[in-house]
Order: sequence, then structure tokens, then C-alpha cells
Amino acid sequence: MLFPTFYLNRILVQPYSSYMSIAVSRFYDPGFILSAVPGALQYYDLPDLAALIAPHRLVIVNPVDGEGKSSDTIDINKDVDLNLLLK
Repeated sequence: MLFPTFYLNRILVQPYSSYMSIAVSRFYDPGFILSAVPGALQYYDLPDLAALIAPHRLVIVNPVDGEGKSSDTIDINKDVDLNLLLK
């Protein structure tokens, strides 16, 4: 094995749920723009990247929406589900 298993596991703490959540938020968190990829939504969104990590583990802790709020879990889950349905 080239890398020990612990290097192949990822933990994301309070990541934004998708680029789409930022794009549709009127009052998005400006700090998110620093790590956004310009033009990415034309080709992929963050749930697509998360799927590419398989079969390795990815743990997402307290995801937030485009405004940086974690209280709206229904919209965060819809955002991820929407990206999966668009495939």
C-alpha cells in the first residue's frame, strides 16, 4: 500500500454544502468566495467532488448553507439531493 489508510480518510468540519447554495443566497458568506472555483457550476458541484472520494471515507460535520447557517438542514439536504438528481 502506497499510503497508510488514515491518509485516505477525510473529515470536513462546517463546509458549505455546495457552490449552488452560495450562488442562490442573496446574503452569502463572503469568506466562501476565497475557496470557490470560478465557473465550476457549469461542470460540477461539491457533492460531485465528494462522490469522487469513494471508496474512501468522507465525514461531513455540520455542513452550512451559502449564508454560513447550519440551522436549515432541510435546505442543505435538498441542495445535496438536487445535485444527485441532476446526474
